[in-house]
Amino acid sequence: MLFLFSITIILPVIGLIAFIIRTLLSKNETPKNPTTPSITTQEINPPISPPPLTPPHQGKK
Repeated sequence: MLFLFSITIILPVIGLIAFIIRTLLSKNETPKNPTTPSITTQEINPPISPPPLTPPHQGKK
């Protein structure tokens, strides 16, 4: 139980630290290479709207 408890606490903390480090690095690299951060942000955050615009009941037919 202690092992699972430590995993549930340590993993989100590691993810949060990695996210902060990634954002800091991308902010530092913006003046050097203006094209690279836009490409990485598009890969990390894809468009919110789903590609198939047809409703699911029409797709099943």
